[in-house]
Amino acid sequence: MSTEDMEKYRILESDKRYRAADRWLDNFSAASWSEVRTFIRSYVPPDKVKELLEMAREAEIARSPPIKVQGLEDRLSEELAWGRALRDNLSIVGSTIPPGDYDTQTMPWSYIKEHVFLAPFKGDGGYLTITGKPRKGKTGCGCLYCQMWLTYNPGTEVLTNIPLQDSDKPPVGVRSVSAMSDLLRGIAAALAEDRKWLWVLDEAGLVWLRAEAMTIRARGLEKFARIVPKLGGSFIYIEQRIEGVPTVITDFAESHVFCTSPGYVIVDLPGLNSGLRDVPRPDMMKYRSGETGYFEVDIDMDKLLRALPERGHKTQAERISAFLEADERLKEQPRDGKSGRFGAKSEPQIAPPIST
Repeated sequence: MSTEDMEKYRILESDKRYRAADRWLDNFSAASWSEVRTFIRSYVPPDKVKELLEMAREAEIARSPPIKVQGLEDRLSEELAWGRALRDNLSIVGSTIPPGDYDTQTMPWSYIKEHVFLAPFKGDGGYLTITGKPRKGKTGCGCLYCQMWLTYNPGTEVLTNIPLQDSDKPPVGVRSVSAMSDLLRGIAAALAEDRKWLWVLDEAGLVWLRAEAMTIRARGLEKFARIVPKLGGSFIYIEQRIEGVPTVITDFAESHVFCTSPGYVIVDLPGLNSGLRDVPRPDMMKYRSGETGYFEVDIDMDKLLRALPERGHKTQAERISAFLEADERLKEQPRDGKSGRFGAKSEPQIAPPIST
């Protein structure tokens, strides 16, 4: 390795370890005494280590968590700043070990604030993909995102095909959707009430695979995915294989969660690229594990997209509702059993006159 490459490595590694320690301090409320001692041994100058370790030992014996020790968080923050200013890059790389499981590049899920997880959906809305092999926690991670969304955006709604344990009584703010028409009703309601919404599509690859049998419908799905933020929404796409995510989704989804095993994920989010451990199970949005979420594209997507542009003076919600009403009337119209063509509309039957 050249001298220039070595210096780049030192700077990048120094920055990575500093950021890891800084994130730990940002989430100090979840810190353990073991992690505090690791921080002290790594980032505090030798002449102050004994004092701080004794403080930690006394508080731990008194069963007081680190966050309850007055001034400790500020003291550690100050030592981190001084250490970064006084040590050269090589010394920092060689001597610092960030609190947490640095060997596996993971931190506890609880260290990360909700706004960091939801960063992909800032502004008008955005996209996120969740992938991983079967039984690795993808659906559970999707449910955690639903919970965080509703907590961080009160009064909004989650639209999802995730099979819930109590499907007849979903959590407040969650609407079960098993078809495109169900999804559109939820979107129309959100638009009418001027609120944000989140669409979480579980086993999304199956939906796209079914649509691929009808090319027009597949193209329609991709076009609709493009305009989700324009309708005030955000989209989470849950699929087993990264390669199975449609190109249009990967083009728009700059954020990704990869589920490596139950309780462990790798996240690529704005401002955070790291492994996370101790991923909790969802406590509010409980789902039926092992069951595949069903979602049917039961409308003509091409007609939907033609109906969405502004015509007359109808709102977007009114245009979607009008399209659904017309679609329902069309489905009720009789078809010829052989050709599949629509038959003539049935005329109302007039009773024959009663003979006297």
